Amino acid sequence: MNSNSPDVRVQRQTVSLQSLQPKTLLCLDKDIISRKLMSDTSVVNYEYGKGTDIIYDFQEIEFMIRDEISCLPMIDTDRIHYMNYQFELYEENASLITDIRRNSEQKLLSEKKRTELRK
Repeated sequence: MNSNSPDVRVQRQTVSLQSLQPKTLLCLDKDIISRKLMSDTSVVNYEYGKGTDIIYDFQEIEFMIRDEISCLPMIDTDRIHYMNYQFELYEENASLITDIRRNSEQKLLSEKKRTELRK
């Protein structure tokens, strides 16, 4: 079966938002792209007109980018864990969170209310 066929279903790897790493992201560094374009997708013709014309193979560029993207895992947006920002303000005032906790009543919600909030 042709790999471009719409009937081919490939289960792609998914990664949670919190576990993203530089190797799982698409890096579009202009120097790397320029080097790849010159080495993989261009033809330098020194004979034609005795010039230095550069001819780009746009189909090859498209295939190269598609292959690069298809190797990356998908980001799992269905199960995003909420981030805790309690340490975000520590540079401003280290005791701010502690003061809020001390001055606010700290009690657990009932099981019924917790299940309602999860929905």
